Amino acid sequence: MRHFFGLIVLGIRMPEIKETTPEQSAVDQWEDEILKPVLEKKPERKRSFQGVSLEPVDRLYTPASVTNVDFENDISFPGKFPYTRGIHPTGYRGRLWTMRQFAGFGTPEETNQRFKYLMSQGQTGLSVAYDLPTLMGYDADSMLSEGEVGKCGVAVSSLADMEVLFDGIPRLMLLPLCSWPCIWLSLRNRGPIGKRYQGLCRMTS
Repeated sequence: MRHFFGLIVLGIRMPEIKETTPEQSAVDQWEDEILKPVLEKKPERKRSFQGVSLEPVDRLYTPASVTNVDFENDISFPGKFPYTRGIHPTGYRGRLWTMRQFAGFGTPEETNQRFKYLMSQGQTGLSVAYDLPTLMGYDADSMLSEGEVGKCGVAVSSLADMEVLFDGIPRLMLLPLCSWPCIWLSLRNRGPIGKRYQGLCRMTS
């Protein structure tokens, strides 16, 4: 026990008092006065919610949610790391996004002809639509592919199919080709076709 400015201190540690911002005070008031009565009457469907990346999603986001965010390091400016506001300083004011045609059906030969037609009409980029068996990693002659080959996209089962598909197509037109993780995973284990595909991705990225 010791004296401190005329007060007796018994060694009891006082709880730390956290400062509450006006934003957090407004959130607390909303939770008590508006949210709580509603939840008591009708609870939410689940205890927690997640986005497509499996990250938890809070019920509400306000300025109070970002009080610990460092603007320079966590957000920064357009064209500057970590690029949360885009890779170009002027965004789409200086250059419009590339408009690409999503196309693919039937055989590689048919889709290749379609690609060349689109290019002749002024198309600036191509995005490949693969059929379901290709997306799932099945060959066209697999029993599991029956009824789905070439239906919702082009069928690709071999290196020869891939070469026919992109025959005569400029590499720069194929940048979206490597933006399909499911295709990359589907083809990477198919021996030569996977290695050739990975090489194409490196050349066009």
